[in-house]
Amino acid sequence: LARCPAHPGALPVRTPRGDPRPGVFRLTPTSFDTWTRCRRDWWLGMLSVPASDDTGFPDHGQLLHDILRLVHEQGSCHDAAHLADVLDSHSASDRLRDEVSRHVERCPSPAEALGHELDMAQFFAVRPALHSFLVTARLDAVWQHGDMLDARDYKTGRVRTARVADDARAWIQALSLTGVARERGLRIRLRYEHLAAEIDEEPEPWEPDAEELAGLEARVRAAVVEMRDERDFSGVADVEVCGWCRYRSICRDSAAPGEAQW
Repeated sequence: LARCPAHPGALPVRTPRGDPRPGVFRLTPTSFDTWTRCRRDWWLGMLSVPASDDTGFPDHGQLLHDILRLVHEQGSCHDAAHLADVLDSHSASDRLRDEVSRHVERCPSPAEALGHELDMAQFFAVRPALHSFLVTARLDAVWQHGDMLDARDYKTGRVRTARVADDARAWIQALSLTGVARERGLRIRLRYEHLAAEIDEEPEPWEPDAEELAGLEARVRAAVVEMRDERDFSGVADVEVCGWCRYRSICRDSAAPGEAQW
């Protein structure tokens, strides 16, 4: 913001008249992934258009995240008595218990935990100001051990990519960690913990170096420029993508049309 004492010389950011896009884009892993998959989906979401279709509710996944956060905030997952008490008090299913046990095998505790369900943010200022952007991400767990900032994302669904580095969601997660990593003099490591029993092999973890992070920032900045310049916002018209879209019944480019559930 102009006249902010913490940022002398800051310029006001205004979008063209009639343009509903914000002056500074806030990119989350989900929103940026949506942009890479379908620009119509991204556009309707940015305009806060109510979803016309149900894409399912991740009740089980959210419960697993909440249980793991509670376990670590109140003790250690390596404490069998504490772990059993938390699981029993929440009447955990056999599936949930199995997924938690798979996490225990992967957990780096008693390393220092920066937090669980931790919100991270990093602002990237460029010129022109309309090409600046803010990245935010909620990390399931962030640990520090040795010279490593070890961020974890718990997954209960399918594996989408063979490498974490190839997932657009991970690009935003990695950028959100750059400020803390720089302040502490740490390297970044991002790992997807796939905890479902049917997943035999996780994606290769990602340890981006300074050169990779600079290239990643440039790639995301280029996407922000495209977000500014886009006018058509065409749908992707792909059955596999459209079949899970929250707007598949109202999108004129939908390859999986249906009846809106409003």
